[in-house]
Amino acid sequence: PDDGQFLGMMEVKPYLMVLRESLARNSGFEVCLSPDWHVACFKRGMDALRWAVQVQMDLFHSKWPEQLKDLPQCQDGYDKYGRMVHQGLRVRTGMDVGTALCCRDEQTGRTTYWGTPVVRARVVAQACRGGEILASEELVSKLRVEGYADE
Repeated sequence: PDDGQFLGMMEVKPYLMVLRESLARNSGFEVCLSPDWHVACFKRGMDALRWAVQVQMDLFHSKWPEQLKDLPQCQDGYDKYGRMVHQGLRVRTGMDVGTALCCRDEQTGRTTYWGTPVVRARVVAQACRGGEILASEELVSKLRVEGYADE
């Protein structure tokens, strides 16, 4: 969710379902999750980009509890032509590319990722507003090299 406020599991549940279903459809996996951010990994940059767009679209079309929609950061938003452009929870998505360092936690069994691409993705995400997707120059360059220029 956009502002870091923990909204309660009942209200965040649709968000988690959207996130995880879209990860499965786009060959990604969840690395870390907190109330106001998430980290996911993908083998290909284009899979990550498809996932980011799909999550935003799925969140837009999700049914949200009315008490959540009453929060300022979750209210419906319209463009200058009166078209609805967002409603409900919105996520900031920062994207980068590279090989992260990782290790498996022996107690939890979860893999922890860190390193330059993780830090850059987080910095890029902090520059976003809810509902936005921003990519690092490195990712954009890689997508161009792979033939996805300006798509």
